[in-house]
Amino acid sequence: MESLFHRFRLGFLVAFFAAQAGATDVEFEVASPIPILSGSESTYYSQTRGTPVPGTPGRFLLTTQDTDVRGTHGYRDLWMMESNDGVGWGAPHRIPSLTRREVGDGIERVIGDVSPKWHERSRHVLATGKTFSFLGGKKEDRSLERVAYATFNPVDNQWSDLMTVDLPLRDRDGQRIIAPNTGCVQRWDLDDGDILLPVRYRQEKLDAPYVTAVLRCGFDGKTLAYKEQGVVLKGPGNAPLFEPSLTRFRGEYFLTLRSERTAFVARSSDGLSFTPVVEWKYDDGSPVGSYNTQQHWVTHRDGLFLVYTRKGANNDHVFRHRAPLFMAQVDVERLCLIKHTERVVVPEEGADLGNFGVVNASPNETWIITSEMGLSQNRSGIRRVFLVKIHWTTPNSVFPLN
Repeated sequence: MESLFHRFRLGFLVAFFAAQAGATDVEFEVASPIPILSGSESTYYSQTRGTPVPGTPGRFLLTTQDTDVRGTHGYRDLWMMESNDGVGWGAPHRIPSLTRREVGDGIERVIGDVSPKWHERSRHVLATGKTFSFLGGKKEDRSLERVAYATFNPVDNQWSDLMTVDLPLRDRDGQRIIAPNTGCVQRWDLDDGDILLPVRYRQEKLDAPYVTAVLRCGFDGKTLAYKEQGVVLKGPGNAPLFEPSLTRFRGEYFLTLRSERTAFVARSSDGLSFTPVVEWKYDDGSPVGSYNTQQHWVTHRDGLFLVYTRKGANNDHVFRHRAPLFMAQVDVERLCLIKHTERVVVPEEGADLGNFGVVNASPNETWIITSEMGLSQNRSGIRRVFLVKIHWTTPNSVFPLN
């Protein structure tokens, strides 16, 4: 751990003086990573994300998933941890209602790629994700993917069972909706309690490239109900668009999207009808170099930021260049990243950090939570979960709703 913190402090000093020189209009500091969890010899934890739970006293909740050391998508049970300050965390405990289990015909199913978030109108946590289904308990069947969710009631500290959203058979283009899911996304909650939920799916056939749309859904604390679908977004040249994340900044909505060879972004005035996607680039016109990895938003009232991974950072030894995690301010007029604002927010130690989450923990702090991952044959000793705090100089009015 010493090398991680030493390298991070050096990077932070460079970023701090750049900020003082006027590199960004939004002043903040990035604290050293806090290790909050480590896996065992037989499992490691992945897809770790969190949310504040307002109350007296307030608390923080995160979900994480134990995953097989060998293989891909070997997701097992969902776990929960709690904290009062983000520094000291209680031991993880398994969520009984969200364990991996057989559902018939030899199929084992579990929720995965989970993103928990507080829903202010219902005073519940709504955790969205996708179903993972395994034939004979081993072979993943992606045709069975569904938009999955579960709810947490902070009054009785109870989680619901895994549930799925009932969607129309066809989308607004008249195409059949195949294997829809909402894994690893950021949603946006509207003032009336409705939810703008980004989803990905395939049209007509299972081997078609992923398309993306935003759904408007109602939520009463128990049931997530489909209301309408936004425009269908497609990648240029049939490039797939998946793991979309949504935010709202200064009256507009912005959607960032993963693809295989690059990453894309689109904007909207209403959160449903988006402009065609464009490739993420810096303000000098050069490609960012993020590919086949999710990105997420950090939204402050005074500035919009993107957290992402990319090539070209002496990180060819990292799987898909998924570390370090970078953060840069967005030029929302030109829809690009302001290159001189880019800084490392989570340093790399050789492990994949690309499956992560962002949460506005308070008006003064935003947290980035990430799990170390790696190739299935090289996961020994890289099973840690980190939390990094961004401290804002100017309070953030986006908290607590989004």
